[in-house]
Amino acid sequence: RLNNPKPATKHDPKPLMLEYLCDRLDVDDPLWGYQLRTSNEGWLQGFVTVTTFTTWAPYLRFDSHAAASGITADDVRDRAVDVDNILGAALEAQPRRGDPDNEGVVFPTVAEISLLGGLGGGAAVLSIALDELPREYEYVVLQATEMGIPFYEALGFTRVGVVAQHATSTNCTIMKPEGKETHASKVYRLRKNLRQLLRDLGKQDVNKVFQNAVDTSLVTDYLEIIKEPMDHSLLRTKLIAGDYNSLQEFVQDHDLVWRNCTTYNPEGNPWHAAALLYRDRCARVIERWREKHPDLATFDGNSKKYSSEELAEAADQDEDVMGLCVWSFPDTNVEDQYPCYLMALDLKKRRGEERKSGLRGWLERRASGEHEPESDEAIVARRLQRSETWLPDWPRGVVPRGRGVAAKFLTGGTSCYLGYFEDKDLASRAYDDAKSRYEHDVVSAAPVPSLSDAEWLNSIRQKRSKLLAAKPPPAPVERRARNLEANLASAQANDRLVAAAKHRYERTKKLYEQIVVVEDGVAPDYYFVHQYVPDCAWCRLVKLVARGTFDRGKRAGRTRWMLVPEGTQRDLDISAQRCFVVRSKMTADTDNADDEVWDVEDPRRAPMNDLFRSRRH
Repeated sequence: RLNNPKPATKHDPKPLMLEYLCDRLDVDDPLWGYQLRTSNEGWLQGFVTVTTFTTWAPYLRFDSHAAASGITADDVRDRAVDVDNILGAALEAQPRRGDPDNEGVVFPTVAEISLLGGLGGGAAVLSIALDELPREYEYVVLQATEMGIPFYEALGFTRVGVVAQHATSTNCTIMKPEGKETHASKVYRLRKNLRQLLRDLGKQDVNKVFQNAVDTSLVTDYLEIIKEPMDHSLLRTKLIAGDYNSLQEFVQDHDLVWRNCTTYNPEGNPWHAAALLYRDRCARVIERWREKHPDLATFDGNSKKYSSEELAEAADQDEDVMGLCVWSFPDTNVEDQYPCYLMALDLKKRRGEERKSGLRGWLERRASGEHEPESDEAIVARRLQRSETWLPDWPRGVVPRGRGVAAKFLTGGTSCYLGYFEDKDLASRAYDDAKSRYEHDVVSAAPVPSLSDAEWLNSIRQKRSKLLAAKPPPAPVERRARNLEANLASAQANDRLVAAAKHRYERTKKLYEQIVVVEDGVAPDYYFVHQYVPDCAWCRLVKLVARGTFDRGKRAGRTRWMLVPEGTQRDLDISAQRCFVVRSKMTADTDNADDEVWDVEDPRRAPMNDLFRSRRH
């Protein structure tokens, strides 16, 4: 939904969800870190956890120049960004290995700051963790929250772009495109379709005995008989690593799965018979794959050289490849989430800078002719110049996102996610509208000078003296008085609505998909609870608007309430403690919440309406 700069009521700072914290602590391996506590009381003042960077995406590429990574011209203008893709290229060159369906694809030379919190001690505890990172780590990455970006930039972290394949369906097949296809594009299509083939072959392993490697601690003589072990997890690992460039190479390795089983288990053994049955079933699956992809069945990717840039360009044409989203709920549409803000730090460079600190470092830099640090003015000018030419093929603030596009407006150090759109024009229009509203509401307002400016302080003292000596200012203009009076009346009406809801209805913890009113709101509005996180006592609300009246039945003449149209009103993130449920009845239940129709009982009216007496909370 379109995030307008002025929501219906004020937002609360959103806490980090307990589900995310638990996932990181449960899944991260290895996991270590530090706690910062007071010496006397032992009160927790900060903590940091560190792990090895791991992804469960079948395709992931560090590339700060990729449009889908979510880095916009506004980011380049206002933030520290890897504009030359130096960090991105270095991270992409790091070794990786693993199975995305099991242990994940592990980057052994890249550390990740998974969790960080502190009451004023975050920088200290993070610096300690960075200093203690083992030497085998060459880089460190982290996912930054909106408010944490300046903090991490001050410690030397830079935004890097990363794209990944987020499966939007259970089937990851790519059919042959129309027109001419490059060799690299065909290689990419082959590998993705082979992943689907391996998934289908896994379904033929009904006893799940070929999914993982044989446990040689139990079968102690296995490696004496079988010289080249193979299983589905290893096949997937090699496939993700790009080891297969033809169907023949893949099938040759896959045949080892059942061949090894029949070799180790002699005829008459039930596992021997199970392996032959698996072989026959897989042969039919492979044959169907050949018929579906005849051009790939005989294709040999090794017949012609191709570059990593060409392969990346082919991946960018895949609608499942988009900016990385590190974590989301299982039922959340990844396309409608903006890419995460991934930041990175070159540990080798950091360790080198540490060696050059102090007087000795200054003398070494002077002797080597190293230039002085760039001034703030030069940084601003350089960023502004680079932002003007960033992503020239895309409108400003718009990036590709799956089967559509996403838009984001950034100003004043704060991002405003404008939503997910079907095409560039709609997204660009939303960006221009957000920019116009900002320029009207903020830029046109009087600037706030820096308190550190001595000249300004002297000027304001002179103005203050003149104002004190002058006559009292005139009364507010009539329009402003009317606006203030209207706003006050609206807030008082909301207070009466909330007070009536408190008086009539008991508080309930069952908030999901309920109709609520909001305490301390600026208008007497009703909201639909679109999301509810119980452990954080947190809600995401969508405003309801009146859409005519019911024309028949017991509800004839009563107001019909529906969700605001998609893209016209900002959703409201708010504490559940400010939400009070009112009695309501859904009269049109559909799969799409935007089409649902509600009848809402006004708690300020008495007596209670019989239409709602049977409703439970």
